[in-house]
Amino acid sequence: MRFLNQRVLRILVFGGVICLSLSISLYGASAEFELLKPIESFSVPDTVVRDVDPHQAAQVLEDRKDVLVLDIRTPREWQAGMIPGAIGINRYDREFQNLIDALPRDRPLLLYCRTGSRSRGVLQMLVQKGFNQIFHLESGIHAWVQNNLGIEKH
Repeated sequence: MRFLNQRVLRILVFGGVICLSLSISLYGASAEFELLKPIESFSVPDTVVRDVDPHQAAQVLEDRKDVLVLDIRTPREWQAGMIPGAIGINRYDREFQNLIDALPRDRPLLLYCRTGSRSRGVLQMLVQKGFNQIFHLESGIHAWVQNNLGIEKH
């Protein structure tokens, strides 16, 4: 399903680029035209979701002491280590949504998994559940560890 959604998205983006190219070639580029950039964040009214790299995530944790760090890997993965202060909620647990419901909505979240794939899939659900500020560690704890940013072993 996820592969299909990515494929549909790529087709839509490709179609948009073709339409934009045709418009530019037919009508010329206006002074206000900007090159398309990759999406690094998105907003829903009163909600901000932002992809961050490991160093940006570390800076968020340093600057904002109210950030709730959420690790959605499995308990076995947690044994290898977690970002200091993280709360572990297994994405594959039957009670996952109920456990997420118990989290405070008034604090920003730093969300991560091993490589960023599972956590990316959870973003929409978190927004629907009322979380209004989410920092997504786009390459997961794997990149965090590669950047020597420190982990806690449990």
